Amino acid sequence: RSALRFVGAAMERFKRLPEPLQKHVAARLIFGCVLLALGFICRIFLQNWFLCLPGFAAGGFLVFSGSKRFLRLASGDYLCLRGVCLEIEKAKLGRQITRMMIDIEGKRVQLTVGKNQKHLAAGDTVTLYLLPDIPIYELDGVCRVYKWLALEHTPLGEKD
Repeated sequence: RSALRFVGAAMERFKRLPEPLQKHVAARLIFGCVLLALGFICRIFLQNWFLCLPGFAAGGFLVFSGSKRFLRLASGDYLCLRGVCLEIEKAKLGRQITRMMIDIEGKRVQLTVGKNQKHLAAGDTVTLYLLPDIPIYELDGVCRVYKWLALEHTPLGEKD
């Protein structure tokens, strides 16, 4: 009975997180559980501990770090910065975005962007979620952020 209350309270805390952070935590936890399940399947069918150890190790790490990250984010230990995208830099041979410049309250912030960020354009409103202890480097009046949790953007035509 108390376990159900604990799970219910955890779900309420999870629902209070912003959607990009929910996706961040859920992806880590789900992928970890899938790797643990694959490790168990390998153990059952192959009868060899050595073949299932990578699945157990990676899955256990992801579940542990996802749980730890959830507890930290649920306690409100994250920063939410909102600004306007000034410019986008794409890879030379493709359409993949590599860097973007954001104006956050008059301060220029340059982000290194990964593969999963698509459809970003100059003028879009960008919300950046990061942990307070992530290093931010300043060079020539531009802050550079190389690691962040989640990025949410609202296209120029969809602003409130």
